[in-house]
Parts: sequence; structure tokens; C-alpha cells
Amino acid sequence: MQKYLNYLISSLDGKPIGGASVLVNVSSGGAANIFSDNGVTPTSNPLTTESDGSFYFFAANGLYDLVITKSGMTFDADDTSKISLFDRTDHPIIYLSPVGGTGNAITLTPVPAIAAYVVGQKFSFIASAGNTGATTVAISGLAAKNITKNGASALGSGDISSGELVEIIYDGTQFQMKV
Repeated sequence: MQKYLNYLISSLDGKPIGGASVLVNVSSGGAANIFSDNGVTPTSNPLTTESDGSFYFFAANGLYDLVITKSGMTFDADDTSKISLFDRTDHPIIYLSPVGGTGNAITLTPVPAIAAYVVGQKFSFIASAGNTGATTVAISGLAAKNITKNGASALGSGDISSGELVEIIYDGTQFQMKV
């Protein structure tokens, strides 16, 4: 669980926007389960901003979109989409060795095996070969997922070098590589 806290402030006069409705959606669609504390007490979704413009919620690791509405006001969806919540204590980094496959189709075999990919999972490994283009990783025999950089950009030739320590994080669709 991770806490998200923000304030709505008018760009016109710098005053807080109280009484606005904030709907928290999972980025892949549908209303999110949100909490008023660290995963114990569910709270209503949508929630309402306080008089100082503040609002907060706790939610599981993942990507979220906020839909903010208030009569007579317009909000830019670009400012409230793809909000990433991640509590690293929920998913520690798992170091994997040895590394199998090829430079562009990496296979990792943790012990014990993982049963599914989970948003926020982190893995690190020493690359056994450099990549020459778009790269995938399959862990524990699960479906191969793309490894990307800078969000959704495919890796290019040489983005992974033989002997390099590589850290990847699952975002719900693919693994993003720290660059």
C-alpha cells in the first residue's frame, strides 16, 4: 500500500479548490479500491477535496488515473493520468542468477518460482549477453514481456551490455529498465 496526497489549487488565482470530486481509477479501467489508511479501512471512491484543496488515499502498488470534476471548472487529464504508486517494502528486489536465453530474449529462473507477474515486482540480474534490439524477459516460465526504457520505449541495440547489472520493474504490462 502506498499513500497518495495532493492538493487542488486554482491556476487562475492560486486558491484551493475544495468540494471537488476525485474518482480514482485503475489505469487499465474501472474504479480502484482505495483506503483511508494502510489497507485496512476502505474509503468511498470518489472522494471529495477538503476546503484546503487536499485529498489523499492509500492504494495497492500500480498505475492510477484520477478523474476530477467540479461544476464550472475544467481539469486537464494529462496532469492526473498514469500516477504510479509503489511501496518498495511490498516487493523487495529479487536478484537472479544465472541468466538464460539470449541477449534479446532473456530467461530468469528464481527459486522459488513466481506464480504471476505483479505490479511493482523488481528483479535484478547480471546480463549474460548484450542486446541488439527490442528485448523480452520471461521469468519462471511465464509469458515473455517486453523490457522498455523511459516508459514504453523499446530497447535499442546496446542498451544492455554483457556483464551489466540490470534492474527491471513490472508496471502491469511490461518491465521497465532503470537507465
